[in-house]
Amino acid sequence: MTTFGDSVTPAGSIRQDNSFETECRIQFDETFAGDFPTKSSPGVPAGDTIKLADGTILSSDAPFDTCTLLNVMKLGLEKSGESPTRPKFMDAVSLLGDVPVGLASNGKGSITPDKHSIADSIHSVILTLANLQTVQSTSGTFNGCPVPRSCWVPVSDTWFPVDR
Repeated sequence: MTTFGDSVTPAGSIRQDNSFETECRIQFDETFAGDFPTKSSPGVPAGDTIKLADGTILSSDAPFDTCTLLNVMKLGLEKSGESPTRPKFMDAVSLLGDVPVGLASNGKGSITPDKHSIADSIHSVILTLANLQTVQSTSGTFNGCPVPRSCWVPVSDTWFPVDR
């Protein structure tokens, strides 16, 4: 069980980014256009590139956890007023309520005065093995993984609320 999301579906295909993840990916690709040979690819470890047997190069996935936290910081600063202080910022963040979450918690989270962790949901995953010798399926995955590296694959589409 984990709060983290996955780049694949339980059915073994690449999962589509939600709107917040799409924004994060676009910003990442624009910011690091000269640092990677291709645009970001779902599931590629941070800062890495992978060359497939057919010569295709896959570049680092966007860091959705960082994007989520930076968005929370931005929202908190905007709500802190003209002269933000640490206490004003902390109060503003604690009152954000619902916030988008990239590649975790089924895309949704919240922050309240009594709840300081963002994730609201968990789901079941299973470790699936894959490596550079794993053949790519017609759905674009490698034994259910988005790239030829071992990964966590969701067991189902069901997310369970975190009871606080």
